[in-house]
Amino acid sequence: MATSMRRFVSYSIALVFLGTFSLVHSQSIVDVRLFPLTDSYPVLPLTSGALEVQINELSSYSWLHVCYDDWSEANSFVVCGNLGYPGYTSHSPIVPISLTALLISCTGTESSLDECQHVTTSTCQSGHTYVSCSLRDNQVQRFIRLRARGLTGVGRVQIAVDAVWGSICGHNWDRASANVACRQLGYGTARANYSGVQFGQGHGTISASSINCDGNETNLEQCQYELIPLMSDYTNYSLDGCSQSNLAGVSCNTPNYGYRESIALVDSPAGQPSVGRVIVRAGNLWGSICSNHWTIREAAVVCRQLGLGYAHSSLQDVSHMTASGQGLRTVATNVVCKGDEDALSECDYFINYAPFGADCGSGWTSTAAYVGVICTNELPDLQLDMADLTNSMWVDVLHMDYLRCAAEERCLSTSGYYPSNSNTTRKLLRFTTSVWNRGTAAFRPWLQSDAWQWHACHGHFHSMAEFAHFDILSLDTFERVAEGHKASFCLEDSVCQEGVSKNYRCTTETTATPQGISAGCADTYFAQYDCQWIDVTDVSNGEYYLRVNLNPLERIGELDFDNNHNVCTITLNDRSVVVNRCFIPSDQQETS
Repeated sequence: MATSMRRFVSYSIALVFLGTFSLVHSQSIVDVRLFPLTDSYPVLPLTSGALEVQINELSSYSWLHVCYDDWSEANSFVVCGNLGYPGYTSHSPIVPISLTALLISCTGTESSLDECQHVTTSTCQSGHTYVSCSLRDNQVQRFIRLRARGLTGVGRVQIAVDAVWGSICGHNWDRASANVACRQLGYGTARANYSGVQFGQGHGTISASSINCDGNETNLEQCQYELIPLMSDYTNYSLDGCSQSNLAGVSCNTPNYGYRESIALVDSPAGQPSVGRVIVRAGNLWGSICSNHWTIREAAVVCRQLGLGYAHSSLQDVSHMTASGQGLRTVATNVVCKGDEDALSECDYFINYAPFGADCGSGWTSTAAYVGVICTNELPDLQLDMADLTNSMWVDVLHMDYLRCAAEERCLSTSGYYPSNSNTTRKLLRFTTSVWNRGTAAFRPWLQSDAWQWHACHGHFHSMAEFAHFDILSLDTFERVAEGHKASFCLEDSVCQEGVSKNYRCTTETTATPQGISAGCADTYFAQYDCQWIDVTDVSNGEYYLRVNLNPLERIGELDFDNNHNVCTITLNDRSVVVNRCFIPSDQQETS
């Protein structure tokens, strides 16, 4: 259904050139800034100031003032968008500071000032330009978000329709529409628009298609678009050129908060600038972070703050990375991040530092004061095949004689290990898990092969302590009533999408062979396999949540951890199970 919304007024003005001027056609505006008019050190982000630009026709790219003659609201709209702000609050003339200045005329649809008409002049009748920009409005962002977000303002676009998050079809997705999406997200205009798998393949609902914006709207709802009927499952599908491999993404202009001035990587291996020990600035002192809880979530924030992409790994012990002697004193402790913050300063408990060094206190290991990261531009992204899970669920009853190997792998509930139950049966909720890697890099075990554990009973290596965790939860209290786990008996490419070759294959050899899941492939654990169940012997009949959590320890970095949590509502009976609904909780919009 096509929807037409009102549009901003586009401004088109004629430039009247006074005095000596030179037309700028082939030359470009290469940078834009707001310059403060006070002597005090500006507080970032700087939202107001005298507008200055750099053009490549000037030697050394010196900064040039912008003439206020015929200045328009459209000009301010583009200026603030170029600087990373969603809108402007005011503009005014100031006394000319220099003779040469730039005259600019924008329509309001441009992504940057360079796309506007501009000429240099030696006379400004109205003075130079002062602009004030507006910061993001959190209320506007309630209906739009970015997934697989490595850098600030960069990722796959999703919108909320009827309280369900869904992607946007990449068909006809252009820079004008990306401009609007970026502003609605609370950023400025778009540096780039994407259609494809730059942020991995999507999952679930594709909400909208054929979005057509002029570029000066402030909300995608003001554009023309088509809503796609809500899909009730998580089947990857194609519809009118839309697929999970052709989704809309953006790279937005963002304000300069000065985040990168307070963090650095040091003692990086030769040729690996994205690897190193993390040091931060506390006042005028550079020092290390003291943390026994240094996970991939904290590492993700560091990589984002440094502009280095995603977190491949968090390094807890980097005491060997101290050769430079930089920042060896501890200045920060107790860093705990959710993983979606733009800087460590936005995380919890990051204020416990002392200007002359902090004491880690009791309970900290000797190497806790040195943490590091490995950043990357590509990562895997595990996604569960919901259809396989739903269609394969069944209840089995087996005698303990058939569960010897499973018992060795601790796949039974606690009562299964009571001596009095050694000659009894167990009730098992079985299901298939087909785990797809929809990311941009292979999913590989965290441990090196020489650290894998050989399991003689099953004749395979365990390359991960836990590849998936299964829970039965109370529908009312969410308390766990039963659980299971799936040790990674062998990661392999069981099946791959068209055009993707298998790279990893399981063998029964006692010498470890490479394990992994290639991007575009899936590893399938069928319901009849050992431990591909939850022992529900002690669970009463009734309605419950079944939760399947992939890569639960998060030792291996992914583009998106939120889609690893999968939930089904089920009705458990004596010898059967009914699957009512399966969903990913993070795909449901929070309405409170």
